[in-house]
Amino acid sequence: MQQVIEQHDYLERRACALVSLNRRTFRRPTPAGADSAVRERLRELAQERPRFGSLQLHVLLRREGLVTNHKRTERPYREEGLSLRKRRRKKRPSHLRVVMPVPDGADQSWAMDFVSDALVNGRRMRMLTIIDAWNRECPRIEVDSTAPAGTEAATDTQQGARCLGAMCAFSTGFPGRMNRSRTPRS
Repeated sequence: MQQVIEQHDYLERRACALVSLNRRTFRRPTPAGADSAVRERLRELAQERPRFGSLQLHVLLRREGLVTNHKRTERPYREEGLSLRKRRRKKRPSHLRVVMPVPDGADQSWAMDFVSDALVNGRRMRMLTIIDAWNRECPRIEVDSTAPAGTEAATDTQQGARCLGAMCAFSTGFPGRMNRSRTPRS
């Protein structure tokens, strides 16, 4: 408040009216050492119980009869730097993660997944993509229109078997390992 009065060359009455502060409140001196006993006991309690926050320490101070209002605890608690650091929640994996072996050469490990898209006219189409895990090449993409509802699992299996059979007939044979995505359909 004193800074506003000095910077803008306002009278005390006008400055107090601007910030809606009673002039008696502005002029009232702060009692020296008014909460020194509370601060000292607050520091002692915080050292005894390092995981207690301001609310729990306030309950202890109130039991001792040092404070009646929570604001008389929270301000010194903040000013003394006793605020607790927030604990970060430890993230745990939702399931056991299996590390897949890294292939040493081409045609050792393939991955396949179904992806879908829609044409301009709204017709849905699905693609079975097969990728070589070693060199990230896509030896085949099988495109088909969406099957009727309820027959997707059978269609996926048939389409995958048909595509793999056609690929293996023209290439070196089946891969050593085949990974299929387990993501849910949208």
